[in-house]
Amino acid sequence: MNSAMKHSTLALCVMAAIPAFAADTGQPRAAIEEITVSARKIDESVQTVPISMSAMSGDEMENQSIRNINDIQAQVPNLFLQTHPSDPQALSLSIRGQRQNDILLTLDPSVGIYIDNLYYPRTMGLRSALVDVERVEVLRGPQGTLYGRNTTGGAMSIYTKNPTDALGGSLALSAGNFSAREVKGIANIPLTDTAALRLVAQKADRDGYGENAFGDELEDEDSQYLRAKLRLDITPEIQAILFGSYHKNETGGDIRKLAYVNPNVPSLATRVTVAQGGAASHPAALALLQGYVGGDFYETDGTFPMWSDFEGHTLGFDLTADLGNGIEFRAITGYEKFERDNSQDGDGTPFAIVEALRTTEASYLSQEFQLLGGGDDFNWVTGIYYGHEDGEEWNASIVVPNISPTSPTIYAADVDNRSYAVFGQANWEFMPDWRLTLGARYSWDEREIDANNSNKRDGCIVPAPGVPVTGIPANPANGPSQCPRNFSDDFSDPSWLVSLDHQLSEDVMVYGKVAYGYRTGGRNMRGVNYIENLAAFDPETVTEYELGFKSEFLDRRVRLNMAFFYDDYEDIQRSTTVPIPGVGITTAVANAAAATVKGIEAELQMLLTEGWSFRAGYGWTDMEYDEFFALADSTTILDRSGETFGVPEKSANISTRYALPMQWGEVAAQVDYQWQDEYITVPEVPTKGPLTQQSFGLVNARLTFAIDSMDADISLFGKNLADEEYIVGGGNAETSVGYTFVIPGEPRTYGISFTKRLGDF
Repeated sequence: MNSAMKHSTLALCVMAAIPAFAADTGQPRAAIEEITVSARKIDESVQTVPISMSAMSGDEMENQSIRNINDIQAQVPNLFLQTHPSDPQALSLSIRGQRQNDILLTLDPSVGIYIDNLYYPRTMGLRSALVDVERVEVLRGPQGTLYGRNTTGGAMSIYTKNPTDALGGSLALSAGNFSAREVKGIANIPLTDTAALRLVAQKADRDGYGENAFGDELEDEDSQYLRAKLRLDITPEIQAILFGSYHKNETGGDIRKLAYVNPNVPSLATRVTVAQGGAASHPAALALLQGYVGGDFYETDGTFPMWSDFEGHTLGFDLTADLGNGIEFRAITGYEKFERDNSQDGDGTPFAIVEALRTTEASYLSQEFQLLGGGDDFNWVTGIYYGHEDGEEWNASIVVPNISPTSPTIYAADVDNRSYAVFGQANWEFMPDWRLTLGARYSWDEREIDANNSNKRDGCIVPAPGVPVTGIPANPANGPSQCPRNFSDDFSDPSWLVSLDHQLSEDVMVYGKVAYGYRTGGRNMRGVNYIENLAAFDPETVTEYELGFKSEFLDRRVRLNMAFFYDDYEDIQRSTTVPIPGVGITTAVANAAAATVKGIEAELQMLLTEGWSFRAGYGWTDMEYDEFFALADSTTILDRSGETFGVPEKSANISTRYALPMQWGEVAAQVDYQWQDEYITVPEVPTKGPLTQQSFGLVNARLTFAIDSMDADISLFGKNLADEEYIVGGGNAETSVGYTFVIPGEPRTYGISFTKRLGDF
């Protein structure tokens, strides 16, 4: 029996057991909460959407102590979030194994992030995105026929609460270990009969749970977040929401642990230890360097200054107008701007091996117009989208500066990205209980960079037109360079979706879907010397086949949803580290691979009694490269088809909550358990053992006392209660300087919070 059959058999056994299990638990007096979503731009129950998706209300996330986007993966099958190795303020998101492996302005993400319908092109500065949230929707699989941008892996949409007509608010205070403190205030203010304002403010700080060789704190936090939303009922037919936010976060950087040193690489790292550590031979230098592997999990031996700062602003305008005859017009305008600045010790040793400085400034202007219409049997949406990103990227790669004549190498570029799209989708109930959905989109993407890369020895290292190589004096092919040099590329492609769903009964729906999505191409901004290293890369594409069902039993006290998917993943964009002789290390981006991805998602909810609920999820993703060929150096192509994707194959979660009414209010206890399979943190390293994160589980809990007379809650909470040591990221310089690093995850944290509600809130 193959893996897919095993998982399917398990799911069918669970379905068969549900009615008997639920029947033994007594007769509840309530039903599972029904969440209304807008995944298809119309309001509908999550149970009627023929898409594999997870949805959580703001109250559910509060009960589960979900504080930032990283925590969402604990409740969403086949969603994998990591701290990005380039910056602790950035995330690496993966759905069904698909993710971007770099965070440059020249690379688009595989998973789209939307906040209040605005697309966020960069996965930076999202630590405070989950304040005063209405709901979160996570859609798995290619998206594009409805969303502002096309993505191959999926989309995560966060909807914050809109102003209401009730005067009220809340004040929340919390404190915890590592001197964690947080103050959060929310105010909802009706201004007139046709206008209301909602204000949110959050201030949080925490000492670091790690430190470097000098005792400087790492993984600390000092953040501020502000948001305002103004609702205007301009006429009975026209409503507008104007909103803005400000977010600032500062941290001492992440913890870099030296994880592996390759004994067979006569590397620059060895020469550095000889130069700086006094070792007289390769074995002695190797032993000296390997002495920094291991040690305290949350301490690093790095001495290079570490910091990561982020500051961002957002403005949005969402206008809805009822045009009559069942037709609605919608205009969504957004402007986002951010700056980030970070410094990293890339090796976790006292030696100057690999260090990096990075700054990014970017703004994104978007405009979307939609027309929506139809009724119960037929509804449709069509629209156009425009996005313009303008920014500057500056990276300094400092590799063995004491002995390298070229270090540092500066990668600098002015970036201009523009996207245009037309899209439409229609849902038609062509006969009772049968619906057909057709969606199409055409996208045009313009990518332009002014490359201004240089190094210490050679100055400009961008080859001029017609010159194959530059900047290496000993090379007879050496020619002139050009800084800045403009590169411009255009890409276009259709996206489409066809699905058919059938309502077997009032509570059971089955569906089949085929979707095609693409992620736009671009150009490698870190290219040096060789024009091939600066070449454009094409879009990557996914054709996905999905079968699923959504079901409820026992008067909506049991809910089970499942999906099976198969992806044909082509022209996969991969960034690889490439050493160039006589120059140093750079990164190449190419359409290096093709893969087949298949798997399952299952989600179960049960209301065992009126106050006792249970929730579980399971995800399995089988990822296999059909082929993967990438540069090993400036001229050698390496077959890497046997590599993994660097994400767990299996994941699971279990949650239970019990609420007991009391004379004075209510006491509620929630316990959550998240488990993930083992995975290789740095798949490209030949020796995998030291870099394999073994399977592990995290236990979180929350105990809340709701006191009616005070209209207040007191909560005790804890995360990673077993104090599990695990890895949330890593990086590779093994092919160039012979080592690999990993980033530890958060240790056990706990605390107490007090929330006071005011007025009608």
